[in-house]
Amino acid sequence: VAMVNADVLSEIGLTSGASPQPYGNRTGAWVQSALREGSRDAVRLTGSLSGTGASAVVEGPLATGRRGAWLASIRRSYIDWLIAQLDLDETSKFGFTDAQSKLVFDVSPAHQLQLAGVAGTSRYRETDEVPGPNDIAVAETSTGLVMGTWRATLGQAFVVTQRLTWAGVRYRNLSGARQ
Repeated sequence: VAMVNADVLSEIGLTSGASPQPYGNRTGAWVQSALREGSRDAVRLTGSLSGTGASAVVEGPLATGRRGAWLASIRRSYIDWLIAQLDLDETSKFGFTDAQSKLVFDVSPAHQLQLAGVAGTSRYRETDEVPGPNDIAVAETSTGLVMGTWRATLGQAFVVTQRLTWAGVRYRNLSGARQ
């Protein structure tokens, strides 16, 4: 499940083969995406509702003089509820929630600071009437990513970008006996 709401992306790219050396020594295709900046003009709230989930995006200016912007998004699936309504005999359920945010501030015309975060949780539940001792009853994954960026424009043709990133993942699988 993708952890990023497409409504907050400025770009997404897919390579068809091995990536160039600056991106590591991968041997296959990879996806790269970038969160867009929030609106520097006015506060905006948008939402969407699909057959399997709902999302909301709120964004707006930060500081005076259009020197910055903020953006926040949250998305929640309700496919687990929908499947339970359509098929009462279904014993497995899956759902997810994710959130994205980004702050951008122009310290000066040549220097910009950014702080972005992405977090999400997915949960799978199996409710067999007679579970085995090693069957999974609940499987959860929680993932988070925080990235701070400093960008300096030095002249008309030279840009320096420095990033500091933290990423974390937590898995939890429980059997019917809660082990």
